[in-house]
Amino acid sequence: MDLADVDGSGTIDIGEFKDFTDKLECNLSADKVEAIFEAADKNNNKELDVEEFGASFFEIIKSMKEEVEGDDDN
Repeated sequence: MDLADVDGSGTIDIGEFKDFTDKLECNLSADKVEAIFEAADKNNNKELDVEEFGASFFEIIKSMKEEVEGDDDN
């Protein structure tokens, strides 16, 4: 989480989350990144805590895998 929590607040906001996905070079659309963030933000406070971040990271990996598998269909 430290890699994504740039300001050291203990939570990840949407800006930090977008920067984190850029660092991963996951090539997800901005809409997809925002949807993953919003789905993981269970308490709707516009920040991800450690547990929420873990869930979002799983969704990022899942989405990346789906994109790669989709590319293989072409």
